[in-house]
Amino acid sequence: MFRFLFVGVALVFISSISAVQKAEQLNLPKGFKAELLHVVDSKTQGSWVSMCFDDKGQIYASSQFGELYRIKLKEGKVSSIDAVNSPGKAQGLLWAFDSLYMMVISGKKTGLWRLSELDSDGNFKSQQHILSLKTGGEHGSHGIVPSPDGKGIVITVGNFTPLPDNVPVRGTRNWGEDTILKHLPDSGGFSANVKAPGGWVMQLSPDGKEKEILATGTRNIYDLAVSPEGEIFSYDSDADRDAGMPFYRPTRVNHIVSGGEYGWRTGTSKWPEYYADSLGAVINIGPGSPTGLVFGTKAAFPEKYRRSLFILDWTYGRIYAVHLTPDGATYTGKKEIFVQGKPLPVTDADFGPDGALYFTTGGRRLESALYKVTYTGDDVSKGELKPIANDSVILRRKLEMHHKKSAEAVKFAWPYMGHKDRSIRYAARIAVENQPFAEYEKKFFAESNPQIVITASLSMARCADKSLQSKILEKLLSIDISQLSADQQNQLTRSYALTFSRLGSPDSSLKGKIIKVLSSIYPSKDEFLNRELCRLLVYLEAPGIVDKTIDLVLKSKDVGENFQIDYVPEYYTGGSAFSKMQDDLPNRQGLHYALMLMSADKGWNKENAPKLFKWLNAQLDKIGGRSYKGYISNIRRQIVSGFDEELKNIVANAVVVKLEKEESVDPPKGPGKLWTMDLAMAAVKDLKGADRKNGENMYKAVLCFKCHIRGGRGGEIGPDLNNLHTRFSKKDILDAIINPSKVVSEQFTNMEVQLGDGNTLIGQLVEKNEKEIKIAMNPFDLQQVKTVSRKSVKSIKPSFISPMPPGLIYSLNEQELKDLMLYLTE
Repeated sequence: MFRFLFVGVALVFISSISAVQKAEQLNLPKGFKAELLHVVDSKTQGSWVSMCFDDKGQIYASSQFGELYRIKLKEGKVSSIDAVNSPGKAQGLLWAFDSLYMMVISGKKTGLWRLSELDSDGNFKSQQHILSLKTGGEHGSHGIVPSPDGKGIVITVGNFTPLPDNVPVRGTRNWGEDTILKHLPDSGGFSANVKAPGGWVMQLSPDGKEKEILATGTRNIYDLAVSPEGEIFSYDSDADRDAGMPFYRPTRVNHIVSGGEYGWRTGTSKWPEYYADSLGAVINIGPGSPTGLVFGTKAAFPEKYRRSLFILDWTYGRIYAVHLTPDGATYTGKKEIFVQGKPLPVTDADFGPDGALYFTTGGRRLESALYKVTYTGDDVSKGELKPIANDSVILRRKLEMHHKKSAEAVKFAWPYMGHKDRSIRYAARIAVENQPFAEYEKKFFAESNPQIVITASLSMARCADKSLQSKILEKLLSIDISQLSADQQNQLTRSYALTFSRLGSPDSSLKGKIIKVLSSIYPSKDEFLNRELCRLLVYLEAPGIVDKTIDLVLKSKDVGENFQIDYVPEYYTGGSAFSKMQDDLPNRQGLHYALMLMSADKGWNKENAPKLFKWLNAQLDKIGGRSYKGYISNIRRQIVSGFDEELKNIVANAVVVKLEKEESVDPPKGPGKLWTMDLAMAAVKDLKGADRKNGENMYKAVLCFKCHIRGGRGGEIGPDLNNLHTRFSKKDILDAIINPSKVVSEQFTNMEVQLGDGNTLIGQLVEKNEKEIKIAMNPFDLQQVKTVSRKSVKSIKPSFISPMPPGLIYSLNEQELKDLMLYLTE
């Protein structure tokens, strides 16, 4: 039992302790210097999350929850800041076509606005709402850039923003989850009901009347950037809660191309980047929170940096320079930490007319600031950058010109579906797929080139009638799989899977033939090919697949893909989940096999089942993201649900969830206080003499560990508390503890479910479909789910009350609060 003491206190007023880093505290490459231009008054100017320059060299910046501001500069310094009449609340800004474009995230009219016609007072006389969006908050309306052809603009949104109806698509509106086995939603319910196409990128005319979707399948892109060569790039987010699982996708830079599909799907359904019907990353960065990005084209920097893509990571307080290298029709990249601070929650950046990099910090009501980075060396690159010529890119663009109805598309693009370059094959397939099916149906069945057959079969699966399923599968069976490279074999497995997903299961005769072909190369030396062979053979109910796969589970080793070990800041000595994972990685290869076996209804027995469950128990000792253990528990629950009573009893001991070892916790000594922000800030101003060990004890004593992950341990329902110091000051942390409902990210928002009988359920919405909803009302155990019929539900709406109760630190005395703060910010 913990003591919560409420005592009378005198109010102590102290000056605000700034969370803003001094310029000299930032780390930059040799020859660069930073200046702190302005500290934003959080009470009157909010927290800035987007910025851009206009044609007069003025900065526009928007608060996440407030107004738009115009910042005038004189000799590189801030001379004035004025609020501007506008909708405000913009997470994307762009000056183009004598107008300010805004992507508004909340309010009565969310979406894209165009502001123009400035009067003598600097106000916009014309304010047009040119694209209405049902925006999804932090996964909603985001970045805006000029289109590469200079004739329009390009916008991006997160995966909580539905695609508008009746908008033309580069490619087709033929989206699907395209999974053939059972899949699990996030064990905490996050984005469980968001389906394909996920996030998307759209090109519009300046007035917004003409528009088309360029790309889909992204998660939560915050911004876009256009290279000197006229190519669009993004920096997409990860789902850190998936860490340790085989479907974890790190933050990554993507090359956004016409008709692009980037494979984000909810829960365990995320596509691996090697799927032939999607596109991979230019570079995988690792864990983080992507925000703004900009090319250095206008920079007064050395040429190396003028050709670089600058990407901002809010979580770890850094700006990377990504150096791009042409790789066929796309690019590869190498990253360099360009700016780094602690805390430095970077939000957006742009280059000014002086060639300096200006960037903002803030977000989620954090203290905000405007910085400037200049180069002091004498090797500044001058003049226009010459685009780097690339024949493969030119060819890809020619193919992209046929991503609409085109009489010559099939004839021109068909041979390129056999090209050695993945991006060329992809662009050719999209060109073909946009044409009437009859134009390429006969060509497919007459084709003899295995690579063209494999590539074209993806379009056949997506566009053909189900009556052609057997004929398509026979064509795939005509390919000698033993003569293909491992990459081509993997492409072929995707062709089979997509055909099954779209056109249904094969008949028994074809099933037997396909099992024979796939079994002949399973297991393979290529671990990723094994993943897809396992998926298919489980789906086809291949004889012996359970025994064969459990044997692979027991022999498997983690393949280490997409895992960045260099992201942890040099100054960080604590134990984040990701850094601790380095010492004892979860076996993602084995976990993939286990996830596939979740769909195996036959082949289980008293010998093989306990082996798998004991292995899964061992994986529970590993460290992963906040949903890691929930996923494993749900995999086991799904498998066991198909067992008969005898087999359930046999594996019962192995199925029991292992509880983490309870550690003794000493309660606070007190006496406690009714901590206000002023009192708490005064107490933690100087942490000299604070005890980290007792701070960890206080962290457990006031139950923080029940809801939050730190060092890879803890609950699922609250934000990850690792690396707090890279983005939050002591003031920010205290504000979140004392006033938890002030800012609640939609990732952690409870839902309020009103039932027809007058009852109300509040908790995490784990799953929602046409028949029922599932809601977890116990914040300490999201596996305890209440299921109710959709017919009984009157309404579902977000609860704006934080799941975290206020007053958790009221039982602490001053020294104990200091100890806790040291533990959280070290």
